Amino acid sequence: MKRTSFLLLALTFVLQTSAWPWSDKVITSDQLPRTARAVLKKHFPNPVLIKHDREVMYSTYDVVFANGNTVEFDSSGNWTKIDCQRERVPEALIPKAILATVRQRWPLAHIVQIERDRFGYDIELSNGLDIEFDKQFKIREVDD
Repeated sequence: MKRTSFLLLALTFVLQTSAWPWSDKVITSDQLPRTARAVLKKHFPNPVLIKHDREVMYSTYDVVFANGNTVEFDSSGNWTKIDCQRERVPEALIPKAILATVRQRWPLAHIVQIERDRFGYDIELSNGLDIEFDKQFKIREVDD
């Protein structure tokens, strides 16, 4: 029984300390997918850190900038989250319908964060509102 416990303990240690092929790795911008490189070149130059996070079923890229802004990309290089802290998310990256809704309903605010997934979009405005949109760009929820 003690030998089994020791083997399990040793195996746990090896698994936790080994360099797995599906672990985080710092990379250069040249190693990003082409789509992600194009977004960075046009809208977010000079990243400070780029991390490739490889999991068993998927991989993501996290890009960090000196001012604290972050952009996350999926394995194909499509952005999944843009967090510009207090600055504006580049309007070219925001779906036109979302941008039009925000301009109409909250004309004094701007989008500082946007996230997309298979269900739709979540945005955060400079006035602190969090707004969820479905895939057809209809508002699902507004939270302050």
